Amino acid sequence: QLEGKDSFMRSESYGLINLKTGKAFPGGLTFWQDTKGGKWMKIWQDGKAALLDRTPLHGQSYRILCHLDAVCEWGNVIPAPAFIASKLGIKREAVYRAYAELIKAEIVIKKDGNYYLSPLYCWKGNQMQLVQACKVLLDTPMLYLGDGAKDSGPAVGYLP
Repeated sequence: QLEGKDSFMRSESYGLINLKTGKAFPGGLTFWQDTKGGKWMKIWQDGKAALLDRTPLHGQSYRILCHLDAVCEWGNVIPAPAFIASKLGIKREAVYRAYAELIKAEIVIKKDGNYYLSPLYCWKGNQMQLVQACKVLLDTPMLYLGDGAKDSGPAVGYLP
């Protein structure tokens, strides 16, 4: 538990396993909750280092990724390149090149005309939505494992 000025926080940790390969993904999903009944905050960040180590980004691509981190919506939805170009005052061509580099690095996914941050890069949503996003966006079934809540025992879930 973390002690704050007026509240306490508790956390639970989970990991993801690729059911095609049996390998665990780096990092984990951490849930934080205010023990006074506040909402859960979900974080999946450790995969960032693994993806960025594999494919280092340059210049505008890194700047745009930092902005996408900040504006990522629930379910990892991110704005289209034209919006980012307008918002950051960068030429559209440069933003499209950056998105292409981020897609090649498997950090951004384009599916059905929409853009998403990879759920293996970070995640904004609950654990079942994460498993579903891995299945839909990555075409990879996942299993999540964790200690679960104190009163409910270990948590395991997957979508075949």
